Amino acid sequence: MYADDTHLTFASNNIETINDVMNHDLSNVKIWLTANKLTLNSSKTEFMLIGSRQRLGTYDTFPKLIIGGDIIKQVSSVKSLGVHIDENHSWSMHIEKIAKKNASGIGAIKRCRLFVNRTTLESVFNALVQPYFNYCSEVWGHCNKRLSNKLQKLQNRAARIKTFSS
Repeated sequence: MYADDTHLTFASNNIETINDVMNHDLSNVKIWLTANKLTLNSSKTEFMLIGSRQRLGTYDTFPKLIIGGDIIKQVSSVKSLGVHIDENHSWSMHIEKIAKKNASGIGAIKRCRLFVNRTTLESVFNALVQPYFNYCSEVWGHCNKRLSNKLQKLQNRAARIKTFSS
């Protein structure tokens, strides 16, 4: 058995403190997993430092996190519960993924709109497009103006297609 989607967090400006606290917590997690007959796939285990580009650029060393003798690799982005998070919290990767999925869904709506009634078209929109705009928007919805405009253009395009304005 495996324990999926487990996250540990700790906040500090000091790399040594991060290293010590996180390695201690990882040791405790390993003990707990073993006691509960669970296995950690260390090849899928990753860590990410989150901060501004300027702050992350000031560090000349990074934590060396280890669990069960295996070194954990550092990543600059991760997908967690369907939300793409990067080390700078810029949301650009997440918005790119949403835009790509929605552009595909909008294309499907455009191709089928002449063959279905408005109610069906609305159902297709609600199934293929709208969920991506809504999912976890409370988390990423405060993205910058450029990213917000990108999504707004897609929503406008979908509205024009649904109303046969284009």
